[in-house]
Amino acid sequence: MFGRELSPRPRRADLSHPIDSFQREVDALFDNFFRGWPTSTTAGPAALAAPKVDVSETAAAFVVTAEMPGLTEKDFAVEVVENVLTIKGEKKAEAEKAEGEYRWSERSYGRFERAFTLPPNVDADRAEAIYANGVLTLTLPKVIEPEKMPKKISVRSA
Repeated sequence: MFGRELSPRPRRADLSHPIDSFQREVDALFDNFFRGWPTSTTAGPAALAAPKVDVSETAAAFVVTAEMPGLTEKDFAVEVVENVLTIKGEKKAEAEKAEGEYRWSERSYGRFERAFTLPPNVDADRAEAIYANGVLTLTLPKVIEPEKMPKKISVRSA
């Protein structure tokens, strides 16, 4: 093609070939990007029950807000284990209407769990959680590091 020959892509996976290495990296990027998103195979009551979450960072802390309307504090749990923040619980919703011989009932139940790996500079021991008006707000303070000042070392002659 145009006077130059292209090198063919190897037919079997060659772990040392740059094209195969690049393909593995791109595959991993997409796998990690879409992890935790409901898909057509995972969408269902549990996926729909999972709270929508926002994460923001300030100079002093990370703030996680999760929308969990219709729940009480007894319906969910928040924990940090080995630097992983987990919000899990169960959502129950019922609606019923009866008119004469007609009866309409709709129920939805679903367990949910959201997990986030925390950065190493989070002080989980000082974390605070507030649940109000269907919104859970977690404040995860950052570890306060002493200012890194150069330390002078005196040198003596021998």
